[in-house]
Amino acid sequence: MRGVILTAVLLTPLMVGLSEPIASQSSPPPIPGNSATMSSRGAPGYILAHETYDGLKKYLLEKHECETFTINQVVDTGSDTKLKISGDGRLLKGRISEEWRLTVCGDERIVGLAVVPVTEGAWEGGVVLAFGEKPIGEQPTAPGSVQRASKAATGTGIAAELQMVPIPGGRFQMGDLIGDGLPAERPVHAVTVRPFNLAKYEVTVDQFDAFVKATGYRTEVERDVRGLGCFVLDLAAGKWHLQAGTSWRAPGFEQSAAHPVVCVSWNDAQAFIAWLNRESGRRLRLPSEAEWEFATRAGASSKYYWGSNADDGCQHANGADLTPWPTEAYRWPDTMKCNDGHFYTSPVGSYAANAFGLHDTVGNVAEWIEDCWNESYAGAPDDGSAWRSGDCARRVSRGGDWFNAAPRYGLRVSSRYRISHDARASNQGFRLAEDQ
Repeated sequence: MRGVILTAVLLTPLMVGLSEPIASQSSPPPIPGNSATMSSRGAPGYILAHETYDGLKKYLLEKHECETFTINQVVDTGSDTKLKISGDGRLLKGRISEEWRLTVCGDERIVGLAVVPVTEGAWEGGVVLAFGEKPIGEQPTAPGSVQRASKAATGTGIAAELQMVPIPGGRFQMGDLIGDGLPAERPVHAVTVRPFNLAKYEVTVDQFDAFVKATGYRTEVERDVRGLGCFVLDLAAGKWHLQAGTSWRAPGFEQSAAHPVVCVSWNDAQAFIAWLNRESGRRLRLPSEAEWEFATRAGASSKYYWGSNADDGCQHANGADLTPWPTEAYRWPDTMKCNDGHFYTSPVGSYAANAFGLHDTVGNVAEWIEDCWNESYAGAPDDGSAWRSGDCARRVSRGGDWFNAAPRYGLRVSSRYRISHDARASNQGFRLAEDQ
């Protein structure tokens, strides 16, 4: 990526159009030669004082002395690059996580945002956000385009593109640690989890589309001769119902290739995984319930993985919030008292990762789990493996979702749900796991 680089601090991978300033926290002094700061070792690793939108505006004003710019599109490139961090001149390997297509003073440009981990010196463990720009003609192929889809149209290609996060093994207390959950979340019990890998992001529309194109697979909702569709939200009543004509291709709201795939059943998820494994020779799978909770907590014992206050969740999760309801007929009965910027699903990775580097484990879409449903944890495995006995016609779903009309309950780490293995809904997706 060419052009001037300006370091800035990062709050979330992308928060566009927010007008309320983020409450500033204490942070180390800026890198010499820079006006921006970044978090140091021991800090959350995300921005403290400015939204990325404001940082981008500041960059454009300093670079072009022009306030005329519009954001037309946001894409996730996933490409690696080396960036020179101005200030100390060191080269650090970073990942261009977002690209904003802009019109700046009448000229179309691409402005990339790179999340750069600092691996040495006093700033070790911190993360810096770098801005850089290039002409529109140099834009890499965006996820979801025909070119990119054809490049990764095989299971081997999709598997090779997966970003798997190594999760260390450990022993933890699983279940309702706070005491305000349901009986299904009890008894709290000790579980030892072996090291495993978990996908950094939920499976996307683009990835599932490649599977369908390569195999001709039709999801359960598409094979249903009754034509019932999947469960979608009735905006007028605030209730869920089956709607004919809906599927993962058209879930009742607009999605891009970078959004998590929805309206897929547990069986559809297993078909996708089986194809990936046949093509790539890997042993991908759904996570066990214990693995999911261990990875989501990432060492936390609080009600939410980010702390005890649901209203702090908009930096971390896409749930029911102050984002305006699309119609005037209904409103959320309860919300996080903040704005996460999305009503329906959001592109994967749009919010801050947890301490293990996983995005959207809570919120966005609920995630299918390997385990059979059991009404409590009495008799649950203590070795982190999936519970393969019980009501296996119903499977566990974890993580809450964009809807969660009661986010103070549904976005808790210990919340768990039972869903029929052939059910499909516009708030349900999945994430991949793999043994180390």
